[in-house]
Amino acid sequence: MRAYQLTGGTPGADTQPPTVPAGLRATGTTVDSASLAWNAATDDVGVTGYEVYRGTTLAATVTGTTYTDTGLAAATAYSYTVRARDAAGNRSAASAPLSVTTAPAPGTETLLSQGRPATASSTEGPGFEPALAVDGQSTTRWASAEGSDPQWLRVDLGTTAELSK
Repeated sequence: MRAYQLTGGTPGADTQPPTVPAGLRATGTTVDSASLAWNAATDDVGVTGYEVYRGTTLAATVTGTTYTDTGLAAATAYSYTVRARDAAGNRSAASAPLSVTTAPAPGTETLLSQGRPATASSTEGPGFEPALAVDGQSTTRWASAEGSDPQWLRVDLGTTAELSK
């Protein structure tokens, strides 16, 4: 009797991993969630699902090309990658990483202009100086000279910043 050793797995077994999911992107954020989407991967037999990683931790396994991660901390950056999986258990390499920052909690937004140097095209008079537009007080304001439209107010933020409001 002859003994045979199987070295290549089951004949005809799928050993080809799916392609890497591309186009990972954020489709929305809240104070405690991040919604993600990506382009479908392809496979010689068929993709059966996707593994979504937050950092190095598996956050979820999904069958579609979207996922919403919940229970996150406000104003916090998270890194995500996605791997495709086929019916044979083959996994693709990880997608390019995506950094997503959740929204700040209400009332915690930073007012970048507060206390910064301000100049204006004109001033109505004492008590209405440009600096009063950015002093953080609701009882003060800048006012331009009457009858001299158009007017402008310039605030030096001191650095490059992304503005949302």
